[in-house]
Amino acid sequence: MTFKKSTLFSGLAALAFAVALCLSPTALHAQTQAQHHAAPAHAQKMPHSFTGTMIQLKDGQFALVMGHGPKGQPQGHFLNVTKKAKKYIGKKVKVTGKFNPADNTVKVTSIQPK
Repeated sequence: MTFKKSTLFSGLAALAFAVALCLSPTALHAQTQAQHHAAPAHAQKMPHSFTGTMIQLKDGQFALVMGHGPKGQPQGHFLNVTKKAKKYIGKKVKVTGKFNPADNTVKVTSIQPK
């Protein structure tokens, strides 16, 4: 019985840590600077589509998690939208907008469920 309790506690602790990472604004990492500099300047002005899971950070800001880094940290982009994003929290979505690599933010023009 103690083994089951210990395993359950370890699992819950790991889940709580993962949720805390996802909700921390500092835990969301941008793509590498090399990737951003490789894109032509005109491409940054054109709308692009990004697919991932919508989350809301502790500070109320929204982000699109598109994957995880080598240490398990979420990777993606911040979103400059509030009203449209609330109904998609925790869901996989396709976000279209203009990406600003300077602050890792997408100026959202549309959000669609995936």
